[in-house]
Amino acid sequence: MLYLSETLGKIVQTHSRTSAPLCVVGDFSAVKCSGICLTLVSQEAILGLASIGRSVVFVPCDSDSAEIANIIEEQHCEVLMMKRSRLPQLENALDTSLCSSLRVVIFTECNYVEKIELGDLMRCEETLVQEYNVELVSLNHLIETDHRVDGRSDCCSSLVEVTKTLPTSPELEDSPAVIVYNSNKEPIQLTHRNLVAAASALVQEYQLT
Repeated sequence: MLYLSETLGKIVQTHSRTSAPLCVVGDFSAVKCSGICLTLVSQEAILGLASIGRSVVFVPCDSDSAEIANIIEEQHCEVLMMKRSRLPQLENALDTSLCSSLRVVIFTECNYVEKIELGDLMRCEETLVQEYNVELVSLNHLIETDHRVDGRSDCCSSLVEVTKTLPTSPELEDSPAVIVYNSNKEPIQLTHRNLVAAASALVQEYQLT
């Protein structure tokens, strides 16, 4: 799990120009990537970004277009992660409010898409690229092409030595690692210090990889 975390951290870092939080929209309890089903992708994104001193802001599944746009703009997010099937929701959000900071959307693949839905998605993708100047990047494609070890994807390779701890710079320990919004639409923050300590302890205690 930690190596996938590091890979996701590298991907976000590569596509970032600033240190703004990664925005994660919707549910990532399980997604398909590189031909396998990955669980806990949100947690892996948190760990990967925490290790490089970055933060993640979560947008709940039930958020409407205005709420999504408001969070992106308020947190100055330039990189966003979501399932491909939710791209029309992002299009609606950008119709509601101009999110000037948003540059890149990293999307995960859908397990199954109806032909009619595929047509809508392709139209939506064209609109996001041409009208909103957003770069669309497939997480599956990135892992398959840029993060492979001995012919296998980083996320599923058993040949890679896994890091046992997730380091973070001392000056960043008290900075936000995770940002969530409560029912009053107020941001709640968790620090890197708490997150990294808890993750490293779990890895060592249960010998997780």
